[in-house]
Amino acid sequence: MKKIVALLMTAVMTIGMATVAFAAPSPQPSTGNIVAAKDANGQDVDLSKVTTSDNFTPADQPGVDAIKSNPQNVLKDAVGAPNANGYGLAYVTNITADDDVQFPLTLTFKVDGVTSTSKVLVLRYVNGKWVPIDAIVGEGTVTVTVDGPSPIAIYVLNANAANGTDSSKVVSPKTGSAPVMMCFVAVAAAAVAGMCVTSRRKHA
Repeated sequence: MKKIVALLMTAVMTIGMATVAFAAPSPQPSTGNIVAAKDANGQDVDLSKVTTSDNFTPADQPGVDAIKSNPQNVLKDAVGAPNANGYGLAYVTNITADDDVQFPLTLTFKVDGVTSTSKVLVLRYVNGKWVPIDAIVGEGTVTVTVDGPSPIAIYVLNANAANGTDSSKVVSPKTGSAPVMMCFVAVAAAAVAGMCVTSRRKHA
């Protein structure tokens, strides 16, 4: 009996550890990657010469700090409160290019979760102010044209906003297996406890 209980407890612990893994947020490593770049003449630009990073200039850092700490207020100031409703901040980055690259550049970013029907707003930080710029949305991409190196911020309309939930950030989806696994762990633990009680009564 002791061996059976030990095996069941081992199984419960194993499943419990798996549950933690299932509940982890889905990674989105490709969001923000530049997948295409063209110059003013429509010619392809070597992607190795155009980069995005979190290295902001001292002049731009205050604006970046503001949009990260309160993305909704910054968006409302840039596009007006009615136009900002329901949008969540998906990505903020700094665009730079090698000296031999000529602006303006048309850049296509990979943005996970975006489709051709998604609604997107893009802001660019110029002269100490976030200003809206035009964007074209595709399947998993957002394309913008910038006339110089600068920080940009991509907002996506959050479907959860229609349900009255917080829309200040776009949240990565989680796997759907965690609730089922948690129920299984609970049932298995209850079974082990029941077997222990039954065994004690028999020996009593």
